[in-house]
Amino acid sequence: MMPRKEDPEVRSMCQEGFDTYLSAQHRNHMKEGMEAGLLGAFIGTILTIGVSYLDSSQVIKMSHAWIPASIGFTGAVVAAYTSIANEDDVHKQDFEKVCDSIQSEDE
Repeated sequence: MMPRKEDPEVRSMCQEGFDTYLSAQHRNHMKEGMEAGLLGAFIGTILTIGVSYLDSSQVIKMSHAWIPASIGFTGAVVAAYTSIANEDDVHKQDFEKVCDSIQSEDE
C-alpha cells in the first residue's frame, strides 16, 4: 500500500487520543462561529451606516452602527458556544473509525 500524505498527521492524532481530537474540533467550531459573527456584524454595520447616510431625518445615526455589530458578533459566539458539544458523538464515531482503520493497516 502506498503511504498517504495524511498518515503521519492521522497517526499522531490517534496516538494523542480522543480528547485531543475533540478539543481540536471544538476549537474549529468556535472559530467558525466567530467568523460567522464577524461577517454578520460587518453586514449589519454596513447596512446601518448606509441607512443612516440615506435617512434625511437622521433617526438612525452613524453612531448606531455598533448596535448590529455587537448583536451579530455576540449572538454568533453564544450560538457557537451553546452548540459546541452537539456533534461529540459523531466526532467520536469518526475518530474511532479512522483510528481503527489505521490500526488494522498496521497489523
